[in-house]
Amino acid sequence: MRLLDSNAFVWAVTASQQLSARAREAITEGGATLWVSPLLHYELSQKAARGKLQLAIAPIDFVERGIGQLGAMELPLRLSHTRLSDTLEWHHRDPFDRLLALQALAEGMSIVSSDPVFDLYGVERIW
Repeated sequence: MRLLDSNAFVWAVTASQQLSARAREAITEGGATLWVSPLLHYELSQKAARGKLQLAIAPIDFVERGIGQLGAMELPLRLSHTRLSDTLEWHHRDPFDRLLALQALAEGMSIVSSDPVFDLYGVERIW
């Protein structure tokens, strides 16, 4: 089970060369269940609104099409995912990454991401 960070998701959907070979393999190998948090859409919409991300279509459409393209499943954000939030250290202030780390830890998932901050949270990171 692999949770996709926003960078890996965008690069996988757009077939970007920025996606590492190991990450591409982790996303495309048969039998691997890919998961996407609803936080992904929220993060991409915020980046698009601030001009930090250019998409040819609306962020929600990009995410929905990308989920279908990659054969991913949506991982709802649950109260059980935030259970560790009171004790998890603040390695940085990005709330999206922190919540993704909490989801991955609670579900025992690895995360596909170029961001090494997930290593500090003890999440198995594939890159």
